[in-house]
Amino acid sequence: MPPLRRCAGRRDDPKGGYANYFLDGEINTRTFQRRLRDIETRSPRLGRLLDVGCALGDLVIAASAAGWARRGWRSRGPRPRPRGGGARRCTWATCGGSTCRAAEGIVRIVTPNVAGLQARLLGRWWFHCKRDQHLACFSPVTPRRAVAASGLRWSGWRPTGSYVTGSYAPNRLRRYARLPFAWLGSASRRLSVASAPFCLCVGEMEAWALRDP
Repeated sequence: MPPLRRCAGRRDDPKGGYANYFLDGEINTRTFQRRLRDIETRSPRLGRLLDVGCALGDLVIAASAAGWARRGWRSRGPRPRPRGGGARRCTWATCGGSTCRAAEGIVRIVTPNVAGLQARLLGRWWFHCKRDQHLACFSPVTPRRAVAASGLRWSGWRPTGSYVTGSYAPNRLRRYARLPFAWLGSASRRLSVASAPFCLCVGEMEAWALRDP
C-alpha cells in the first residue's frame, strides 16, 4: 500500500461535508473534547495549541473553553467561516510544511487511514474518499516520514474513533445498504436511542510525535 494516494471518488458522492459539521455539532463537540483530553493527558500543563486543518474550529473552541491559548489554520477555498475565532486560511505549502519543523512539545496528527480495513474493503465508496475535500489520503508510513524529516521523535500511531449517535451511524451507512440501515435507523428512534452517543472507528488514525528539549 503506497503511503500517499490520490482519492479517486466521484464528485457527487453524498458522503457529507462541511454542512454536516453544523448539523452534527453536538457529537463533533464530544469528539474534539475527547481529542483534547488525550492531548492534556500527555501535556497536563496548559500552553499554546495550534490546529492545522481546523475545518470549522471545533477543536479551537474546545481548547479555548479549557483555557489553552489557541489558534487554527485551515486550507484556502470556498468553505464556511470557522467558529470560535482564532483561525486563518493558508495552504499546505505555506503553513503545513513548516509546522512540524517549528513545532515544540507534542504533535498529534489525526487523518483518514488509506491503509485501514475500511479503505481496503470499500475502495472509492469509503466514507473518507471525498475528492473535493481530501485531495490525498495517507497511510501510517506518511506521518512517520514527515516526523523523521522534521527532526521530531516518533511516538507511535493507532486507529482512532469519532463520536456518532444511534441515528447518525445508520443514516451514513444507508448509502451502502439502504434497506437494512434505514430499518436500523428507524428502530433506534423507536427505542429512544437515536441521540445516544458512542465512539466508533470510522477509518481514521492518530499519530504522535515529540520534540525533545
